[in-house]
Amino acid sequence: MAWKLLSETRRACLRAGLAGTAAVLLLVFAQTVGGILSGVVAQAWGWVLLVLLPVLLLLWASAMFNRYPAKIIHPTAHQSLVWGSWTYQWLILLTLLAEPFATREDLSIVGYLAQSLWWLLPMEALLLVGYWLVFYRKDLIFKPNEKIILDFATEKAADSKDKGNLLRQQCFELVAANDLPGVFAKMKETFGKTGGDDLKESILLQGQFTALSKEKEMNMVDPGKAQIELNRIAMAVLNLVEKM
Repeated sequence: MAWKLLSETRRACLRAGLAGTAAVLLLVFAQTVGGILSGVVAQAWGWVLLVLLPVLLLLWASAMFNRYPAKIIHPTAHQSLVWGSWTYQWLILLTLLAEPFATREDLSIVGYLAQSLWWLLPMEALLLVGYWLVFYRKDLIFKPNEKIILDFATEKAADSKDKGNLLRQQCFELVAANDLPGVFAKMKETFGKTGGDDLKESILLQGQFTALSKEKEMNMVDPGKAQIELNRIAMAVLNLVEKM
């Protein structure tokens, strides 16, 4: 398994969340219109909000407020989050589909939905913790070193070549060759045509790289700390190249 851009992991989790939410909302809406939830409509929709909204809000906030991440994600963390996202959505849907069988005896719909929180909320909490650790935590648990980042850029270049995206291929190849100035030149040429936040972010990263390079030349920064900062800039560049 290969490392993933944070934007790729987040996009895959959002896809699972939106697909599951659409299915659940459609099912509960059909139950509401069909009169199955007569007298307990508010409680049923409150349950829907409780099991769906926190996950979507955390993903939405990450996409809105961390549009330019500086991370690549370990394959195990990526697979765990994506599979966990799909598993949780399927668990919610199966809970709803099992409702007619669970309420055939003395158990009411409200009682069943309340009981379902015993297995849904722990899964939801676990998923939210995973999202926080990967999308929000500044200090990576699995820190990629320079070799991993360069190898990753090489893999992304090959993938872009297969997809026929020449510009993205060239930029990933430049990162793989440790030529960040060359990438910044490509970004300025591409994003300069449209302007906007992507151009501003590329200029900001170039400024950080230039400042770090000067500090290294003047021996004003510890080599280890400088490499960590350089890795962060390189990962931010990789995520930005994905937008090209």
